[in-house]
Amino acid sequence: MSSTERLFTSVSAEQHQRFYALAKVRGMSGSKLLSLIVDAVLMQNTEALAAREYLSEREVGRDDPPRKYTIRLKASDAVALETRAQARSMKPSSYLTHLTRSHLIADPPLPSQELAQVKRLVGELNGIRMALLRIVELSGQGASISEPIGHAIQALLPGLKRIRNDVQAQLAANAKSWEGI
Repeated sequence: MSSTERLFTSVSAEQHQRFYALAKVRGMSGSKLLSLIVDAVLMQNTEALAAREYLSEREVGRDDPPRKYTIRLKASDAVALETRAQARSMKPSSYLTHLTRSHLIADPPLPSQELAQVKRLVGELNGIRMALLRIVELSGQGASISEPIGHAIQALLPGLKRIRNDVQAQLAANAKSWEGI
């Protein structure tokens, strides 16, 4: 694809210096790094762009700037917002923007504590599955286990594996939803 259009922005001298230092570390020009960033942002926001195009031109004109909203938070909510944003190394406004977008496209990411708990549960599920599998293997080697119990365990194994795989897929999707932030 041929690049013929230009984007312009103004940043502080420090930001400019840090950006070009980052580009140099990555072995590319500042223009190339900026182009990669633009591509990444556009790829991550395809749903938002599609939703905007879906709205009628009366509601949102094609050339309208993005609308900005102001919200009021209770002091305790503001503290919680700042804490969660800090845990993700983000500004509170960026975290709130991402959180709102995620909920609007019905793909909300898990908070870090809940994500850790789900990961722990996946490990426990896998441990249970492996223990049951070991029991079945031992019964095949002459260990004493009743036939109904052996059949019940064998019936459980595929379900446990499916649950583990489904939860792992959700964890991967969650991790991907936070990439590039």
